[in-house]
Amino acid sequence: PDRSEGSLVVDCETCSERHTATCDDCVVTFLLGRRPGEAVVIDLDEHRSLRILADAGLAHRYDTLPRAAEGHEAMQSAFGRVVRHETCDDGTVEQGREPGSNDACDVLADEVCALGRRAGLDAVGIADASPFLATRRHLEERRSRGLAADMQFTYRNPERSTDPQRTLSGARSLVVGALHTPAPRLQSTAPSEARVAAYARDDHYGELRAALREMAELLVDQGWQARVVADDNALVDREAAVRAGIGWYGKNANVLLPGRGSWFVLGSVVTDAPLPPSTEPVRDGCGTCDRCMSACPTGAIVEPGVVDARRCLAWLVQAPGSIPVEFRQAVGDRLYGCD
Repeated sequence: PDRSEGSLVVDCETCSERHTATCDDCVVTFLLGRRPGEAVVIDLDEHRSLRILADAGLAHRYDTLPRAAEGHEAMQSAFGRVVRHETCDDGTVEQGREPGSNDACDVLADEVCALGRRAGLDAVGIADASPFLATRRHLEERRSRGLAADMQFTYRNPERSTDPQRTLSGARSLVVGALHTPAPRLQSTAPSEARVAAYARDDHYGELRAALREMAELLVDQGWQARVVADDNALVDREAAVRAGIGWYGKNANVLLPGRGSWFVLGSVVTDAPLPPSTEPVRDGCGTCDRCMSACPTGAIVEPGVVDARRCLAWLVQAPGSIPVEFRQAVGDRLYGCD
């Protein structure tokens, strides 16, 4: 904003010219850039500014655009990401942080993470939403080796499950949450009983999604788009958690949280808000320990971080058809999962 003469100067992304719009009745701020801190301020009563938006493909046809008098909801419907709405009585713009600025995004990131913890999440972190290129290579390579068996999940379409853009076009950030599954290990069962994995004994994913939705709603209230993904094959949840500094990949291929282990369910909010990453990745905490590898009853952990689904009890109890004879004793009384 050029406040010296009570007017607004707009850098047009389409033609690279600077356009001036007189600030009369109503000003709306939109985030139109692709990098943190980029914003333009448009006077909706200025026809030239409206046409700039339409020509840049950032709004509907020029002749269908709403005017300020039609209200905030109509403008948000047309332009998509309204982040501030002001009525200007004296031809000036209120001083303060521009929406989308680094300071504003830092504050929003803190608010979102704090809300997630209040909603019951045990850990919350933020990562950028660039594609998981290494994860995609791993999925495709392991599938080619047969290690995925007939599993679908994120193996079904690695191109989709490793690219947050496929969930939300324009995604900039992932807000990742972890929720502890406190169910204790079950003792040996009677002959007529069977055991179920801890994460499936209660609707922990329902609790996780509820907390993620609260964070998503806060982002939407601030003018951003947000989508919740958790255990629905849209995204490799573990990679998102590692990126967000929540934990590291253990040799059992689970994500381990420092000092708390792997008994957690994971999910994310994919958003176009340019939130700053919350921390550096967690360093590998396994060291020389390989207890999980030697403890696996079927030897399914074939190398650190790599599981052969053809031998994994968690998959064998879900896979169609009969359980292979050589694994039936190891399955024992497990009905679901391999705790």
